[in-house]
Amino acid sequence: MTTATLIPTVIKPEIETDIIVLESETILRVETLTATAAALIPKTADDLTAANSVFKDIDNLAKAISTRRLELTRPIDALIASIIAEERKATGPLAEAKKSLGQRMITCEQELKRLAALEAKRLREEAEERARVEQARVDAIAAEEKRVRDEARAKQEADAKAEAEMFGTVAAELPPEPEPERKVIVPVVERPADIVTVQIPKSAARVTTRYKLDIPAEALEKIIVKACAEGGCIAGVRVVKVDEDAIERLVKAGVPMFGAVMKPVESVGAAGGRG
Repeated sequence: MTTATLIPTVIKPEIETDIIVLESETILRVETLTATAAALIPKTADDLTAANSVFKDIDNLAKAISTRRLELTRPIDALIASIIAEERKATGPLAEAKKSLGQRMITCEQELKRLAALEAKRLREEAEERARVEQARVDAIAAEEKRVRDEARAKQEADAKAEAEMFGTVAAELPPEPEPERKVIVPVVERPADIVTVQIPKSAARVTTRYKLDIPAEALEKIIVKACAEGGCIAGVRVVKVDEDAIERLVKAGVPMFGAVMKPVESVGAAGGRG
């Protein structure tokens, strides 16, 4: 059994474990702002001014938390991208080799099947020719036997007629002779030799290519920043959760999305499977 090992590339994201969670001050600020916002019921112009200030504070705090999160996750994204790149360096040539070899295997299998069909046709025609010759021989023997029987019957009838004329009587008719059943020769086809002796893997029969959305970390950051600047939503991309389906539709439609692209992913599938 063949095994492969990915040698990890050590990337130090320089993240302190005590800042992975939200600071207590930030949590307190979140609780204070949410409580203040829940208590505000604007009825006057002054109330609206106060509500507007709280609204801006909430928006700024949310943006600050998102920015901090990006600072923490960007090194992780880089690590993931590095691992995927190393994997593709190895699997890319393997996929191409598998595709090329599989196609040659299929070509060989088709040629072997063609030769097998020709051999089967040859054997069938030879069997039919042997059967034709044998049928002709059997029919000739049957015809000769019938001729001999007919001559014997004719002589027997002539002798009976002569005897009847001698004694002034009527000759008795001979009973009808049963028609012998014709012997039919059936061609016997020899079994062709096993020409196709290699079991072709099912995975060699079909190669498919699909496209997968690839969003680099830098592109994702720019998408989020632009979405925040446009009130939390840009072309269906929500800030709270990036809508990759919306991004994929935009990329397919030719809309630039800061480097997000549809990358081909080639796979070799089973012969009877779906693509």
